[in-house]
Amino acid sequence: MVHGAIAGLEGQVTTVMPGDPGLKKFYGDALPQGPSPESILGVPAVTPVMIAGLQVMEVVKLCLNRRGLSSGRMLYLDLEAPALETFTFQAS
Repeated sequence: MVHGAIAGLEGQVTTVMPGDPGLKKFYGDALPQGPSPESILGVPAVTPVMIAGLQVMEVVKLCLNRRGLSSGRMLYLDLEAPALETFTFQAS
């Protein structure tokens, strides 16, 4: 599963492979408290377009057996900075 999430001018993409613990390694069990940033500030149209494009590219790489986001990695996009970073998480 190629997962994407957006909030305001930020977004993230990760791939969950079979046998992975799923999105819990990124989000945990805690539910967010209070209003979300996007409910207050909104989401400019460019944010979902950029994240969707990154998700599509990840699917294409997976279909072609190319190196993509492996298990435990997340691509983070900040359009305000602008910055594009990859984070690696240890297996739990």
